[in-house]
Amino acid sequence: MRGAHHTISGDCGTLGGQGARSMTAESLTSVRELDCRWTNGIQVRLLWREFDGRVSVAVVDTRSRESFRLDVPDGERPLDVFCHPFAHAAH
Repeated sequence: MRGAHHTISGDCGTLGGQGARSMTAESLTSVRELDCRWTNGIQVRLLWREFDGRVSVAVVDTRSRESFRLDVPDGERPLDVFCHPFAHAAH
C-alpha cells in the first residue's frame, strides 16, 4: 500500500507525522523493526509484520512531513528496497 501513514515506535524513534493514524496495540506488537537509517532528515525503516510475514519499507521526510510505505513484493530483495526506496516507489 503506497501513501499510508503509520505510527510505529522503535529504536529509530517514532515514525509518523501530522495526520498519521495510530495502529492498534495488536498491530504494534506484530510489527518488528529490522533496520533503520537517517539521511538528510529522511528516515527509512525496514519492517516485518509477524502476523503475515510480509516485509515493508517506511519512509518519512521530517522536513516536508511527507511519508510513504512500500510493501516488498515477492521475489524482491528487502535490503534493495530499504537502500533505494525512492527508486522502488517510482515503479
